[in-house]
Amino acid sequence: MNSYEEQLKSVFHTSQMHLYMTCAESDRFVPMQRRNEILIKRLKPFVDDKSYREIKSHIKRVIQLGRKGQDMEACINQMLSAINSSSVKYDRMMALAEWLVTAIEVIETPIQFRTSEQPVTVDHNVCEIRFNRLEIENCFNEEGQQIAPMIINYRYTSEDNLIALKKVFNSDYQLIECMVLTNNTANLFVIDSAHWMDAQ
Repeated sequence: MNSYEEQLKSVFHTSQMHLYMTCAESDRFVPMQRRNEILIKRLKPFVDDKSYREIKSHIKRVIQLGRKGQDMEACINQMLSAINSSSVKYDRMMALAEWLVTAIEVIETPIQFRTSEQPVTVDHNVCEIRFNRLEIENCFNEEGQQIAPMIINYRYTSEDNLIALKKVFNSDYQLIECMVLTNNTANLFVIDSAHWMDAQ
């Protein structure tokens, strides 16, 4: 494991443990917003620490997601599970997550997202986007070129809600297909314009 991976593992594992130890001191359930606050406070010093400059962008992205109301704990858990993945592929997934959080601010219905090994599960909440980390990694080669569309699974509340989400794909990312499934879920097939291979 190289220094890049070691730093990722060290920072996010200790932050994860700090969160769990802090929550254990409370007699009540600690909601996601409060959990995000704990993690942000823990991670902020690493942003200015020059010894962690190699992973600074990852730390800042996770903090930004937390400030926008996303589940930092889930992001960190997935980051730890992806330590052995190539940094290029993992960076693509984080870039997509970050882009989506910013893009969906134009939609009135709040949308949460979660990375998962299995994107469609019984606990898939309404207005929740799921990524399958392994599937997204397989969409890119080692040079970072996209070789297959990324699949985003979305559980929506209404047809208008789905249409609104589809409309956000009009710039850096392109929606090339939307496959409606059962139980108000849909698979959206997306390409990253900047990293799509010219020759397919």
